[in-house]
Amino acid sequence: MAWLLAACSQAETIEFVVDRVDGGVFIKNSGATPSIIDGYTIFSPSDALIISGWTPIAGNYDASGDQSVDSTSDWFVIGTPTATTVSEASLTEESGSLDPGQVVSLGLFFDLAKLEGLAVTVSAGNQTIVVAGDYRNLQADYNGDLVVDHGDYDVFQMTYGSTGAGLAADGNGDGVVDAADYTVWRDSPELSLASMPAITAPGLSLPGFVEAAPGGVVTIPEPAAVLLAAQLLACCLRRRAR
Repeated sequence: MAWLLAACSQAETIEFVVDRVDGGVFIKNSGATPSIIDGYTIFSPSDALIISGWTPIAGNYDASGDQSVDSTSDWFVIGTPTATTVSEASLTEESGSLDPGQVVSLGLFFDLAKLEGLAVTVSAGNQTIVVAGDYRNLQADYNGDLVVDHGDYDVFQMTYGSTGAGLAADGNGDGVVDAADYTVWRDSPELSLASMPAITAPGLSLPGFVEAAPGGVVTIPEPAAVLLAAQLLACCLRRRAR
């Protein structure tokens, strides 16, 4: 079990997420307004913290006095980080904030073999509330918002075929964005097709969505199936031309 304690306003909008794939740890403001954050402590009774992988806000993100989390540090690490506890805080109250939807990576520092449960406590002034912490499979989170949805498919579609730059959608890590990465997205345990909007693939582009069936469930063809359909259509057109 791990705990995150943070002093901030709009505390209920702060999410603490652990990636089940690589042990990455993230803080996110899921609200519609900026959220002040002044500090946090993560406690793991199972000694699941890998200190060498921790990227603290101190020295990496927060700038003194500008109410944002960025490059000039006004934060400091509290105590000696251990496999049980890491802690940091700002020097002044309300010195850092997260914009709506902003995600801050704290590095790859959770030992996945030791994760058992997750509880998150967020404090604002003299108030303390418990918010939901979550483990997620983020292998197909191609746009980096900690949610696997049609936005990640959009990134995949826009970068399909990339082999150098633009490999955010290289879900299987083989150095190319191809049909295998589409499969990683389609098969993600975090993806809920029923909650996604109907999208019509432009023409027979590879790959793409088709219209939602009655009831709102989106069906997504395999890339190979789309290519086959394109070939069949071309064949039919040639026959008609004759």
